[in-house]
Amino acid sequence: MKHDSLVRDLHPQHAKKQNRNCVYRNATPAETHKALLKTFYTDVKGFLNATQVADKAEKLADLHEVVEHLMDYYGLPHEEIRMIKEKKRQEFWSFDNKIILEEEIMIVER
Repeated sequence: MKHDSLVRDLHPQHAKKQNRNCVYRNATPAETHKALLKTFYTDVKGFLNATQVADKAEKLADLHEVVEHLMDYYGLPHEEIRMIKEKKRQEFWSFDNKIILEEEIMIVER
């Protein structure tokens, strides 16, 4: 069965213990980027489709790891991203109050 998917580092050892014959190769930087985006999309779908809280937690952990690797790919320091997140939260970009925007009415100035 063809996969062409990014797998976790211990996948080869795990597959071997299960007597599965797999073919692996190291990804180029461009392939890594594409594979990370594909994995991110797949994990978001998995999170949305999960019905159990434990499954959602697992998918969120997967997403968190993929996001960290995307940050590394783009050369974005983790601490810098954390600081940006905190700055946005302080300014007004949190979801603590759970506000839903229902409609926006454009005001036309004359």
